[in-house]
Amino acid sequence: TLNGKGSAVNKGIAVRHGAREACSLFDTETVRMAGGWTGGWIRLQGVTFDGNHGPNPGPPKGAKIFYETNPGPGWSADGSFKDNRVLPNGGKGTQYAKVPLGPIPSTEAKYRGLFIHGDKVIFSYTVGTASVLEMGEREKIDGEDVMTRTFEVTAGTLDGYVKLADLQGEGLVEAAHGQAVIASGNSDPAKDATSVTVWGVPSSGLTANGKTLSLKLSKVAKGTRFKVTYSKKGGRISTEVANLSALTRGGPSRWKETVEVVGILGSVEQEKQLKKLKSAETPDA
Repeated sequence: TLNGKGSAVNKGIAVRHGAREACSLFDTETVRMAGGWTGGWIRLQGVTFDGNHGPNPGPPKGAKIFYETNPGPGWSADGSFKDNRVLPNGGKGTQYAKVPLGPIPSTEAKYRGLFIHGDKVIFSYTVGTASVLEMGEREKIDGEDVMTRTFEVTAGTLDGYVKLADLQGEGLVEAAHGQAVIASGNSDPAKDATSVTVWGVPSSGLTANGKTLSLKLSKVAKGTRFKVTYSKKGGRISTEVANLSALTRGGPSRWKETVEVVGILGSVEQEKQLKKLKSAETPDA
């Protein structure tokens, strides 16, 4: 579980960029990129990490949040992003939670797993009948940090809306002339507003609906690759779109140490066999 300002992720995968300098957080249940930030990886807190009850892991203090999305589907056929999951209950009307839990319906989108290629992590999932790969990254453009999301359609035809960001609190979300801006009402737009640009598909698909920014995709064919860039310095756009399929075919070795093991013919005296196996140090033991 990982909490942001307004976002919460129950089963998230936090991808670290560089030497834990930035993070992209993917929610496997809702098939959404839940957030991206610089200023560190994640703040390890909570029962698992420090024994304290209450706080959960989250972005480091002082992290620069480029985008975040609220709990719910990361993809939508009509742009409503309606959550069709049922609230959990214990029968007889007993309500166990105020928000839906578990994966969204597989007919909408389904998480399939991930690939690791060096320091890159590629997520695989379906959206309707289409198969999609996605990768979040931190990049540098003109010396400035940007957060990016790269997509590739590997099967079928992709239609619908992908959620790009949700505004937390007051502020504005605007999309016009192929570019979008997200600005909190409590921030200095010159410093904290996030500019969002698109490369590889029509940027006219950028859609602002209330506090939600999404990208409308129509009949995106197999083999299409496109990219979304989030920047704090207005209008920067990354045009290098990685071939994600190529990154799923194996990369450099991650663990190069040789592990030597000893095999011993088993016997029915399992307890003695286990003791012998634990004490074995050489093939002749």
